[in-house]
Amino acid sequence: MTATYNRQCENWLTEFGNWTLPRSEAPYSFIFWTGLFALASSLRRHVKVPRTILGSWECAPNLYVMFVADPGKARKTTTVNYVEDLLDEIPSITRAPDLITKESLLTTVAKSDDSSMCINAPEFGEFIVKSGVEMYGFLTNGYDGKKRLSASTISRGLELTEKPCFNLLGATTPVWIASNMPESIIGGGFASRVVFIYEERVRRREIFYDDLSDYDPKENEELGKKLIGDLTHISKNLHGDFGLAPEARKFMREWYHETAEDGTAENYKMHGYYERRPAHVFKVAMCLHVAYSDELVLTLGDIKNAIEILQQIERKLPQTFAAIGKNPYTVDMNRIIEFVAERGKVTREDIFTRFYHVAEPDKMMSLVNGILQMGKLKVVGEGEKTYFALANGKGGARAYGKSFNGDPSLVDTHQKAHQEKNAEFDPH
Repeated sequence: MTATYNRQCENWLTEFGNWTLPRSEAPYSFIFWTGLFALASSLRRHVKVPRTILGSWECAPNLYVMFVADPGKARKTTTVNYVEDLLDEIPSITRAPDLITKESLLTTVAKSDDSSMCINAPEFGEFIVKSGVEMYGFLTNGYDGKKRLSASTISRGLELTEKPCFNLLGATTPVWIASNMPESIIGGGFASRVVFIYEERVRRREIFYDDLSDYDPKENEELGKKLIGDLTHISKNLHGDFGLAPEARKFMREWYHETAEDGTAENYKMHGYYERRPAHVFKVAMCLHVAYSDELVLTLGDIKNAIEILQQIERKLPQTFAAIGKNPYTVDMNRIIEFVAERGKVTREDIFTRFYHVAEPDKMMSLVNGILQMGKLKVVGEGEKTYFALANGKGGARAYGKSFNGDPSLVDTHQKAHQEKNAEFDPH
């Protein structure tokens, strides 16, 4: 840190929530991780948990974040655009070119002052298609800060950059992941470095905002200026190695030993993520910390909140990868489960009417029976008055919520819609 600066926001993430939530339908998780991504893009590799603490590796706070939802269901692209409005105002952050290829990305990062680049890919599928599967390896090396990263271009010959730092915010659909991401990518490598945020629906429905009591365009504009001011300060002035408070170090060591084997009995597609989870914890904790402080010391609260926030998204991680594999009906089976969860209980006729396009009646019944055998649904009632319901007894009008003090929860949709002005967006 090289300059004295008085923060305009007591907690940058809190104010980012106040800036975005009143004018957005997007889920809380999308908004929150967009804020974390903005902080990570500002920090780049200027701060880190060093090798002197971690031994054979160091951890910078750069993030790869991927929003996953069906088309039009959760406002993926709109949310990604919020961060562009802020980062466009900070000259020290190098943005990826509009024409995204592996070669153009390397040319851009090679020209940057610190070999860093921020990539927004609201249509991640198009982003990958232009360069093919080789892009996965390129992004993996950019995430890790490979000692040297190079590629040949027609016009400039060999492009070379040393220890690059990429931040990536993308959006895609479960169907695209199922159809286009090889299992080798999911099991490790690129996907293990990505934090996938899966959502089924928007947080609320609102078409007009100019008459809402919790949204004032002038106040919103002023708040945006404060966010840009603090983000500029973070980008320019925070440099150095993070330390850990003694209680944070003790807790992290114990947590690591207790959870090191987590995921080994779970879906094999998530093994890579669980192996990298300690790194994700450090990355999120650093972003949470700089949201409210310039002092480069991670506290116990930073570490605990980072773990809780990651646990929040881990609950839905299997749904992101569920369709990867050989069962062509996996996506449809998941949608049947979601349909039952939405309604609370449904009849066989309800399912057949809603999903008649998926398969012939005999096959549809086979799919439903398969879901019953998996223990995802149960039959309730007797005789002709029988229904299908979630096996865990949950369901109905519920939405994924997040009170932004690090306490993830499921919150009734109609209740959450009335709490937005006072909703906490404070992870510290």
